[in-house]
Amino acid sequence: MHASLDPLDPNLLDLDWQFRMYAGENADVACLVDEEDYCYFTQWLWVTKPSAGGKKLYFRRAVNRYDLTGQREGADTLYLHIEICRRAHGEMPTKRRCIVDHFDGDSLNNCRANLRWATSRENNRNRFGAYYRQRSLL
Repeated sequence: MHASLDPLDPNLLDLDWQFRMYAGENADVACLVDEEDYCYFTQWLWVTKPSAGGKKLYFRRAVNRYDLTGQREGADTLYLHIEICRRAHGEMPTKRRCIVDHFDGDSLNNCRANLRWATSRENNRNRFGAYYRQRSLL
């Protein structure tokens, strides 16, 4: 007799819901977000952009800019992790040298609890999620 694979078996239920947004040419890249951000940000199409070293991916989208006559002037790039940090923690505290840091070092984990405003120095210290690992030991 083999074990039951009943999807309603309470021993098999995954109650830790995680919301995933997909991007890439074939929707082959996923990032984690909180439910409230999922409901808001899935109204736009997102693409991925590799970091300067190519080791990390970030979700981004373009927003067109128009002048008063309706002529397109150009486009701005919005990054998902920055927009989520703004929604969760307010505007960046200072315009100079302030970036979004992922506590666990995973650029595709855009949950609010994983993001914070940080200086470049703080971000470099946490480049591989060392701050996250140290914080989780407490």
